Amino acid sequence: MADDLGGYLPGWDPLLTTAEVAALLKFSVRTLEDWRANGQGPSCMRVNGGQVRYYLSAVRSFLAGCDHVAAGKPV
Repeated sequence: MADDLGGYLPGWDPLLTTAEVAALLKFSVRTLEDWRANGQGPSCMRVNGGQVRYYLSAVRSFLAGCDHVAAGKPV
């Protein structure tokens, strides 16, 4: 996974593909695409002709926000 670059570039915030984020979060690629279309999910950017990439820190922030929202509600 892209996080392996941290060993070569200390302090590097790796970029992940949609498939990598989907695998990390255990959601389908389609779910991430739907979230992106609706302005939900982790923030991302387009690079190199429109390819979508996510900073690992953005995925972590998204997860932290989900935990915060769910903390006061029964799951």
